[in-house]
Amino acid sequence: MPLSAGSVVLSVQASATVLLPKEKGRRLCSLANKCGLGQLAQWKAHHRKICKKFNQYDASAAYQALPAHEKLDGLLLSHLTASLFCSANETDRDGPLSLLIEGQPTPFSTFSSLLAGPSQVETPAICPMGAKNVLIDGVLEELYARFGNNNFTIHSHLVSVAHGIFPLASRLFNHSCVPNAAAKYIFTEGEPPRMEIFALREIDQGEEICIPYLDPALYQTRQQIFSLTYGFTCTCPSCIFVSEVGSIIEPPKEDTERRKLEKSLRDFVFPDLDRQPFSLTLPLGRSQSVPAGLLPALHESFLGSLTETFSAASHDGPYSRALDVRTWHSIAVLEYIISQLTDHICVAGVHMAEMSKTAWNATVKGDAIDGLEEKLRAYIDCSLSVLNIMGTEGDQEGGPLEDIRVIQGLLENEGPSALYPNHCIDDAQRCIFFASTSSTKPQAMGSTTPKRSLARGNGGIIPMRVTTLLALGISLSLFFIMAISFAFLGEEGDEPYFKSVLTNVAQNSPGIVLLGESIDVDVDEPSITVRWSIHGCGDEFVLPNSSGIGGSPACGLPATALRIFVDNNVAPSIDYDPTQLPFVLSTGQRRNVQNLVQFDSDHILDVHEARLYPFDTYLLTATLHAVNALNESVPIQKVVTIDQTSNFLVATTDLASYNALANGTQVPTRDVDMRVKRPGQARTFTLLLFTISWMLTHMTMGLVFIIWSSEQSTLTVLKFLALSFGALLAIPQFRNAMPDAPGFDGFLIDYIGFFAQMIFTGLSILVLLVMLISREFHLGPHRDEIPLDTRALTSPPLSPSPSFSKGYHKLPRTPDTTSWGRSTASIHMGTKDLSMLIKHLNGEFTFPGGSPPPTQTSQIHHRNRSSRYESPHSSWTGQSERKFL
Repeated sequence: MPLSAGSVVLSVQASATVLLPKEKGRRLCSLANKCGLGQLAQWKAHHRKICKKFNQYDASAAYQALPAHEKLDGLLLSHLTASLFCSANETDRDGPLSLLIEGQPTPFSTFSSLLAGPSQVETPAICPMGAKNVLIDGVLEELYARFGNNNFTIHSHLVSVAHGIFPLASRLFNHSCVPNAAAKYIFTEGEPPRMEIFALREIDQGEEICIPYLDPALYQTRQQIFSLTYGFTCTCPSCIFVSEVGSIIEPPKEDTERRKLEKSLRDFVFPDLDRQPFSLTLPLGRSQSVPAGLLPALHESFLGSLTETFSAASHDGPYSRALDVRTWHSIAVLEYIISQLTDHICVAGVHMAEMSKTAWNATVKGDAIDGLEEKLRAYIDCSLSVLNIMGTEGDQEGGPLEDIRVIQGLLENEGPSALYPNHCIDDAQRCIFFASTSSTKPQAMGSTTPKRSLARGNGGIIPMRVTTLLALGISLSLFFIMAISFAFLGEEGDEPYFKSVLTNVAQNSPGIVLLGESIDVDVDEPSITVRWSIHGCGDEFVLPNSSGIGGSPACGLPATALRIFVDNNVAPSIDYDPTQLPFVLSTGQRRNVQNLVQFDSDHILDVHEARLYPFDTYLLTATLHAVNALNESVPIQKVVTIDQTSNFLVATTDLASYNALANGTQVPTRDVDMRVKRPGQARTFTLLLFTISWMLTHMTMGLVFIIWSSEQSTLTVLKFLALSFGALLAIPQFRNAMPDAPGFDGFLIDYIGFFAQMIFTGLSILVLLVMLISREFHLGPHRDEIPLDTRALTSPPLSPSPSFSKGYHKLPRTPDTTSWGRSTASIHMGTKDLSMLIKHLNGEFTFPGGSPPPTQTSQIHHRNRSSRYESPHSSWTGQSERKFL
């Protein structure tokens, strides 16, 4: 059966996302534009792999040298790679590579099966993820080769906010410049964005579902983009039409000639537009032959200039110019000529949303425009006919669809009072009155003779000048910095850490010694990685010409070949062969090549006390076994590790043990117990930050008490509100500044600290805001007073969003404030007008009657499969802006 318009064809979550730079600080993650959308989901999926190294990566020369678009690609590739490692099964021999094998039911295998782009590009540097998480040569390049022609631009309310990877959508849908489907994105808190492919019109059974890869309005350059980015040539009816037209001349620049071109466009496609009743329906057969005089309208610069003209008029007026159908309908006409898809086509829905807002503004201002109400209703109906197909998308609140529904509700339910709010019908509901009160009083006239200051004694103490105090402060600061810098000195003269242990083994129990020279504790994994170094102590165990390694002359590299087994693994962790060690030509001394005498072992960490951070402790038990080249067991005499890492203290205890084989043979082994805890300095700093956060919270609560219990000026309340807001911003920073701070996964320090602090501070800010509003507008017992002087406050018009069509787009402008001030007025109003008044006095646009203003939107964005190329004339693609009658 056919798919109806608006039907969801595919719904799939993003495999990886990265925010655009302009979204920095707006969305979820503390790293803003680095982490993508959905902080909790990002952390669990892959962020824990790159979090520790991210600041180093962000400041690296390799990353900073990248162009802006390649920085985004590098971040997105880092997220994808980290997600690949986090999704891999640690027991799988091939690790993450197993997820890339074609045919596996994973998004990664789907992504790797996509066609690579035709252009060879250099892979940007990605965030390091540790020695264990490194892809083999060529895999990273293969992943990045699929970025340019497969990634998507994620948008909210038709404004691009991020780039994302959706492998299944890239695999399933081909391109068309006249598509029958398009992509929208659904944002859910705590989850990655979800893409939904929806039908733009009815799709017959057996008809291929196609989406646009880029903006169809790039009719002069899109074939070149297709060739460079995707490696194909489009032969859709729109592209064939453009190829037959050939070279397109530029539109006229003189205003009179341009208006003639606009009028010719309108008359060609809308010959009956001026007749009654007002209709936006296109006549039949208009696309069969386009006059040569209209071809300059196909030039890519023409649409941008039209959009600029409309944007300026819709913001600053005159609204009659913005509502001139010759200007705005020409945009729809242009798209109609390009697509040639059907005989009946409705003007783009989002364009009509802009026209609806502009018409609403004109009604609020009371502009005398013939048939304005009829046109407004036509614009609303036309806009909803298209926007209802797309449905809600992006963030859960706001959007053009909600804007139009609000206007429709006001128009249908409130009648003339909503349409002409300047003409007040019910003063209690529609008008806001101001009684002017004098805030000035005569100033006392004083003597013109200046007062003489009385001489004061200083008790024999000579006061220091400000410059002297400043110089003294700088000197003390430099002295303090130099003093604490001496902490870095003296490390080179210390005795080698393992010297005493090695000497003791050589004297009392010669044999093989394992030194844990590096320990990496990863609570998030959770695991401990130990780097072991093999040593021999005693004359018969030391390789000739290798003594002195580790600081003890009685110890050196082992003299015999060894294989070391960790935790009874079948495969040895290292196969040591002394014959592979090179000699120094001048001295004959053996070289200590780390990769030949060192090995890493990974151990699972017991984390049942992790929630007690920073008083969390961990226990690790491991067993080690060594055999020689003849497969004979070799006793390990000592196992010792370093006692401190950058974030943890490690207490190591080893003891001799054995394994009993089935035949009764005892195999000597060596067990080691590691007890890991936070150092005292880390605990102290954490508790200090914890205390400061609570003190800031108590400060905000104290500010509320001060305002509540005493009569303070409005300026004082504003200052207290700013202090409280600063505390609200500072508390998360103190939480993130804690040493090796864990994620927000329910640790005890968050339950008794961060979460409660944010709640109390937020409530304090809300109380201060309510008190500020109450004092600012003198609510309470004055509500029933009769004003001395009244005048109606005109509801400011709804500001239209910037143009959704292709071209350059103006940002919404802040309306001019009214001439009367707030500090000299007593306000008397109906209960429904309070929220509208607050928003109006703050410079926001409001609807009459307290209805919430629609969220302003910006440019409509299409699916852009290239994360590098975005047209300056980008829009939601052609068919997403059309409704078929």
